Amino acid sequence: MRRLLLIAGWAALVALLSSSVLATVGLGFTPEHIPSLAAPLQFITGQLTWLAPLLWFVALGLCLAPLIRSRAATAALLSGIWIIETIWKDYFAYYDWLHPVFLFPTTTLPLVGPLPQVYYTLWLSNRFELIGTALVLLPIGWLLLHNPEGLLKGSSEE
Repeated sequence: MRRLLLIAGWAALVALLSSSVLATVGLGFTPEHIPSLAAPLQFITGQLTWLAPLLWFVALGLCLAPLIRSRAATAALLSGIWIIETIWKDYFAYYDWLHPVFLFPTTTLPLVGPLPQVYYTLWLSNRFELIGTALVLLPIGWLLLHNPEGLLKGSSEE
């Protein structure tokens, strides 16, 4: 778990610093209705752009690694999910049942609804759905890590 927290923490630190630099230079993503919020809420809401997918990928990777027992295969599967979502982003935006696992709605906001409020509502609800999905997957991954025999078999095979 320390390794997981170290890697996730490092990725979060890099993302936070880079998004802060982008926001400072005026290139950061800001949904339509964020400027009406208070400054601390604007900052926190803007960080959901990278925080929700990061938590989701960490949680899914934590679940897949003990099941697949191969770091390379787990990384390839997570990369494949990223590529599939990037290529077929319009399908993920169109179908409501895919919204809880839609990682990058920032790229398709103009395709989703007729009003800016609809964009922001979809974007914010999607961020919370991703975080909720990650919070469900984290305990499952934690339970999968408590299989010492499976962990030992996986480490001897690699």
